[in-house]
Amino acid sequence: MLITLVASVACAVTTSYGVQVFTRMLQGFGASGAVAVGAGSIADVFFLHERGLYTGAWIAMSQSGPFIAPMITGVVIQAKGWRWSLWLMAIVAGCIFVLMFFFLPETLYVQQVNRWRAFLTKHIGTSATSISTAQNRVREHLRNERDCSLRRALEGSHHGRCRSSSSLGRSTCSSTRP
Repeated sequence: MLITLVASVACAVTTSYGVQVFTRMLQGFGASGAVAVGAGSIADVFFLHERGLYTGAWIAMSQSGPFIAPMITGVVIQAKGWRWSLWLMAIVAGCIFVLMFFFLPETLYVQQVNRWRAFLTKHIGTSATSISTAQNRVREHLRNERDCSLRRALEGSHHGRCRSSSSLGRSTCSSTRP
């Protein structure tokens, strides 16, 4: 939104057609992020059973904007002139930028941590009290698997198996020779 704000102000004060075309391009570039990220933010904030209502509202607003905005700017252009449509865009972009800066928290981090913890709990088979503990268990398991494979290779046995305990803590290597 900051790019849209700066480009809107530059477009409103310019007297050159080339600069105006360039700043209008920057306006579109700056505003496109909000359209692209909106649905993803809804997916991060709301649970699956709640997303339908909010996604529908988001789509209705984003799709009705191209129909409603010309009616509003048409009235502004008739009353104040064409530059005021660009000033209106700058005012709206500035208000949205301030609101986003102060009231829009990061939406992805907490759910990603909870998803990672649930994934580890499901696949490790233990209720890990912290992610670092679970990650250390996975690293130890992988290290034991690698050591077991190395022992089998040094012994020349390709028929051995590594058996790991359910807690992924220890692996035992057995080699069976034909």
